[in-house]
Amino acid sequence: MNYERYKKPVKGGLLRKLTTESKRIIRMRLSELTNLRILDVGIGTAPYGELLLKNGNKLTGADQNPHLCRLPVKVYKVDATDLTGKGRFDVVIATWLSEYLSSQQLSVFLQQAAKISNRVILTIIPKTFLGWLYTFSARMIRGVCKYNHSVKWSINQMQKVGFGNITVKRLPVVWGISWAYLLTGNK
Repeated sequence: MNYERYKKPVKGGLLRKLTTESKRIIRMRLSELTNLRILDVGIGTAPYGELLLKNGNKLTGADQNPHLCRLPVKVYKVDATDLTGKGRFDVVIATWLSEYLSSQQLSVFLQQAAKISNRVILTIIPKTFLGWLYTFSARMIRGVCKYNHSVKWSINQMQKVGFGNITVKRLPVVWGISWAYLLTGNK
């Protein structure tokens, strides 16, 4: 994995501009979370952290690059496939993380999330043309290995570890075309 590019926070870029609507939808979903213990896996710069804290949540982070988070929260330096011993949470969120995980790693992540929480919220980059183009470009332009996961497979993996009541929300990029999905599952 190419973590060198995360020594400093990433700024600007066309993708950030194109994903404004996707981020708005995620913010709306996360704004529903109040007074909960939340583990944000892949917290990075904590783009949703202030919102979560403002709503009275107790936020904890987990990331390979804990130095990126500038919020006054505990951030564990861990891999997404090893969340044991970090406590029990009401919700595990993982926005823009699954693209860094192979299918096997995503499956293990979901198993871990199910052990420490009763709810999971995550984004996936599907196996569609735009999803493939995004992950292919990341490999070719930035040297970052990224993965696509089908919605059906992801739902199946969530159900396999005990999450039910799964909702799927399309995340548009431009002209209402989906490039990612927001999945929520409860036990």
